[in-house]
Amino acid sequence: MDPNFYVYQAAATRWLQDSGTKPKPYEFRLNAYLGEVHDGDTIVVDVDWGKRRWEHDQPIRLVGCAARELRDPGGPEAQVALAARLPQGTWLGLRTLKDDKFAPRWDCIVQYYVAGVLHDLAADLIDDGWAVAWSGHGEQPKPAWPRVTA
Repeated sequence: MDPNFYVYQAAATRWLQDSGTKPKPYEFRLNAYLGEVHDGDTIVVDVDWGKRRWEHDQPIRLVGCAARELRDPGGPEAQVALAARLPQGTWLGLRTLKDDKFAPRWDCIVQYYVAGVLHDLAADLIDDGWAVAWSGHGEQPKPAWPRVTA
């Protein structure tokens, strides 16, 4: 297992424990479908609240990682790589506690299935070199560009 995964896991756990919302009764777990990929770590989804209730065009920021911004070298490539990994309409599982600092965007741990196996999107992006682990505190790091692959 890549050591960056443990850094990511620690960042995601810290986010769940220290989300800035006190008290934290529990996290929300929601189903969603991918609408579009905004950049390398932000997507737009349609959220299924159940009972035929939907929230459309909800921006989601991946928790525990940072990808290159669209304006940065490698940013457009990170967006294309994420869009290739998650085709429009892909089912996603969301775990969230709070809005992002850029509300109405939400901070979420995003999960998806590949061949029947549940994957963590941020961890996969970190493993593939498209993102780096980041707790959301302090200066935002950037993944290496050109991307380093094993």
